[in-house]
Parts: sequence; structure tokens; C-alpha cells
Amino acid sequence: GEFMGKTIESIASFGRMVRILKDTIETQVEALAQDCGCTAKTPMLSPILLLAEDGALTAADIARRLDDSHQLTTQRINWLIQNKYAKTGPNKEDGRSRSVALTAKGKKEAAKVVQLAAKLEQAYQSLFAELESDLLKHCRQAVRSLIALPLRERVESEEPS
Repeated sequence: GEFMGKTIESIASFGRMVRILKDTIETQVEALAQDCGCTAKTPMLSPILLLAEDGALTAADIARRLDDSHQLTTQRINWLIQNKYAKTGPNKEDGRSRSVALTAKGKKEAAKVVQLAAKLEQAYQSLFAELESDLLKHCRQAVRSLIALPLRERVESEEPS
């Protein structure tokens, strides 16, 4: 069937295509990370890069900067600590919280992550040029738009006849 010039299948597949894009990017980032010699799991690379740039940070700082939940960030920090990429210490600014910093192993990994980040930036620029679209900017806008006005509220309410 047709709907606003689109097949129902294409409307229904939008979320699925976003998921396929996410999975494709994750798989390809993992391959590039291995090429760069990164040994940490891919989801750990952003916190490692952040800690390399900023030194010691609290879990709350990391969660806020990466726009992740506190729970997910805590899980990642625990993994980094268990695998000797990071350590905790007293927070100099707030004695009630702990800060996280890279270990020597974490700093070594961070150098590889910096190389990876440069390659990813180049790869994404190539992709965005090919698509003639800053996909990252559009993804951010889409998320902000959906938070501000969810799909449910974008649907015109139908009056019962």
C-alpha cells in the first residue's frame, strides 16, 4: 500500500535501518580499532579518550560528557578498572566522590585510541561528503527533536466520528 508516496514497508523499516546503520558502524569501528592495535573493548574507547584528554574525572563527569547513563558509565569504569586501564583515587574538588584516571596501561591504550579517532574522523568526513550530509549533526538534531516532541505527539489525534 501507498502512504504519502511511501510504501508501508519503507515506513516500517526506518527504525530497522537505523539499527542496521548502528550495527554496521560498530562492526567497522571494531575492525579499525583492531587495525590500530587497540586492546580494550570498543565501548571503552570513548571513556579512555576522555580520560586521556582531561586526566582524572568523576563517573558523573564522564557520563555527562559522553551523554550516557550513570549506570552504563559505572559499568564501563568498573570494566576499565578490572582490566587495569584505569584506577580510582580521591577527588581533589569533592572529597565525597572518587575520580577515575588512566593507569600506565590505559595511557598506552589512549595513544592508540587517539590514532583511531583521527582515522574515524577521516572516514566519517569521507562518508558525509559522499552522502552530502553531516549525518552526525542530523542524528543529534533528530534525537533533540524527538525528545522535545515525541512521535506520539507528532501524530494528529483523530477525533472519533
